[in-house]
Amino acid sequence: MRKNVFFILPAIFTLFCSQVYAQVTIGKLAPPNPSAVLQVVSAGNNKGVLIPEMTSGQRDKILHPANGLQIFNTDEGCFNYYDSTQLSWQSLCGSTNAEFSFMCNQIKVNGTYVKASPLTAENYLSVPITVSKKGAFSIVGATDNGYSFYYNGVITGTGSYSINLPGLGAPLNSQTDQIMVTGSGAADTCYVANTVQANVATYSLDCSNITVAGQYIKGTQLIDKSKNYIMVRVTVAAAGYYYISTPRTNGVQFEASGSFSPGDVGLSKTITLDFVAGSNPTVINDFPIIINANTLAGNATCSTTIPMTLPPLTYILIGADGTYSWSNARRPALQNGASFGPNGKVRIVSLTDISAGAPIGNASQAISYLAQKPDLVMYFAYGFTNTPALTAQLQNYVNQGGVLIYASRSDGTGLTDCQNLISGIFPGTQSLAQTNCSWNCPSSWPGDDNCYLINNIPGDPIVYGPFGNLAGKYWAEDNGTTGTYYITALPDSVGAVQICSAQNTWGHQDADPAWSVVWYSEKKNFFFFGDTNGASTSDTSRGAYPAYYTTSGLPLSKQYGNGDNQGSPFVYVSALELNAVAWGVNKAAVSGINPH
Repeated sequence: MRKNVFFILPAIFTLFCSQVYAQVTIGKLAPPNPSAVLQVVSAGNNKGVLIPEMTSGQRDKILHPANGLQIFNTDEGCFNYYDSTQLSWQSLCGSTNAEFSFMCNQIKVNGTYVKASPLTAENYLSVPITVSKKGAFSIVGATDNGYSFYYNGVITGTGSYSINLPGLGAPLNSQTDQIMVTGSGAADTCYVANTVQANVATYSLDCSNITVAGQYIKGTQLIDKSKNYIMVRVTVAAAGYYYISTPRTNGVQFEASGSFSPGDVGLSKTITLDFVAGSNPTVINDFPIIINANTLAGNATCSTTIPMTLPPLTYILIGADGTYSWSNARRPALQNGASFGPNGKVRIVSLTDISAGAPIGNASQAISYLAQKPDLVMYFAYGFTNTPALTAQLQNYVNQGGVLIYASRSDGTGLTDCQNLISGIFPGTQSLAQTNCSWNCPSSWPGDDNCYLINNIPGDPIVYGPFGNLAGKYWAEDNGTTGTYYITALPDSVGAVQICSAQNTWGHQDADPAWSVVWYSEKKNFFFFGDTNGASTSDTSRGAYPAYYTTSGLPLSKQYGNGDNQGSPFVYVSALELNAVAWGVNKAAVSGINPH
């Protein structure tokens, strides 16, 4: 029994100490330092504490590790602890090493390489990698020809990345090198060919002779080099290597390289720049792109424009079928392709009428089609019976970002309809009707057919639209003057712009020039005509309808109105209408009710 007593007594003593001090000392019979719960003491001061050693794989098999749990990682040669906030193991040595693989066939050598010429910022390797474990990494592109590439850093997540390795040094010889690409933590090694040129050509870019070919649509990757390219003319002054390229701009990039021979000296040559793999436009509207050449002398920089094509859009037409709506003379303009189409004045993949017929002739049908959220609504209200429900739907459509081109009606309840629609979209904006002729009215003048001057607004997309520069020209109404509606003040908070003032020299000189009879809101995607005009394709008489089109829907000007006297001005009603539609199509694509 003495053995058992000898074994039990120290255990009881230890338990007693634990209860008294709530602390543990290993190595001596005494409480630990007051600041420690556990203290390990080496009696001979020549031993340490060894915590569990394991590989990363063994560590990752620990189920539900506690926050702060520690191990020694034999793969990294470093202590790891678990961080429950980040739900991952962290290294006490700083960042752990990343693990990744190269996309060897996508590594690209950028810039021009010439014997004895030091590499610049234009010389770099683009190295796509797939990361399976985040952490520190380095990548080297090595040659035995006097130059190399290097980058190191920390990757904070997994997935696909593109790493640019700056170039260092200067090529010793003109030859084709095999650049060996390796990395710390990389699972593979890649080899990429690169040619070092003996000398650089001297040539000059002709910026007046550039062609951009092909269709460019936001989000549509370029895939056919026979269709999408840039051609530029150059004049060669000295033989050698050339490299002409653009920076990656809004998702697209182009380049061309080769050599001019002594026989090319003095000649003008056409160079075709192919798009770089992965080119995919990221914007909707046209944008400039810079062309750079590696020439030692002569013009080395040009700028050109990438002509974007708008994505497919839909529209509906609301109005009484006939002269005063979008059938007859106007409708072909939306369908002929020369105005709105892939090769039209307004480049667009397609512009489709989802009602697939004549203009929608009643309010219930219009509400049904509005529920389909067309990109664009054109509403010529003359002769159309509106309802409060349709007005509410149109207000909701515009307030959600829809584009509405609206021409008010001058019959029956036209002013009330106009007031209700406008006030629901632009609270506080007042709509009124023009008064009858009150100043120097010709005795032969029947009191209608007023012409309104189109303002000169430099850069405005309506005044200077694709269907003509209309600054200083005239828009006209074709009803009695009391049927033309205007607003007394522009709702400036929504970027409103006056196109035509309600003041004119034919009976309304006393109107306030701040009153607006044709105007639009840039932020609300709303365009307003103060009257619905009739349209014709054949009648050129001064008393006929002011909106004048060819049979194919192209806009024409005509002499019009003001008592049919010989001094009647020419009006550009159809061109202004189509400039408004062009504006609406672009607004629908950029900031409309359906994101693109």
